[in-house]
Amino acid sequence: MSWTIYGLECLMAIILFTCAIMVPLCRNPVCWIHDYPKDIQEKYFETHERIPTQSFSETVLIKKCAALF
Repeated sequence: MSWTIYGLECLMAIILFTCAIMVPLCRNPVCWIHDYPKDIQEKYFETHERIPTQSFSETVLIKKCAALF
């Protein structure tokens, strides 16, 4: 395997990973606030409206399943 192909594959993996993180974050900047530790969440919610979440919502289950793989 040539280094050019390997380099392109690495570049594509970086681009896809960045898109997978940045697109949802740009659409809803606070969607991952509940992933932070409790004390950081409390500081954030002192100045922002609290966002209700469910512990087994579809989004949470997808994130947890993706983390396993």
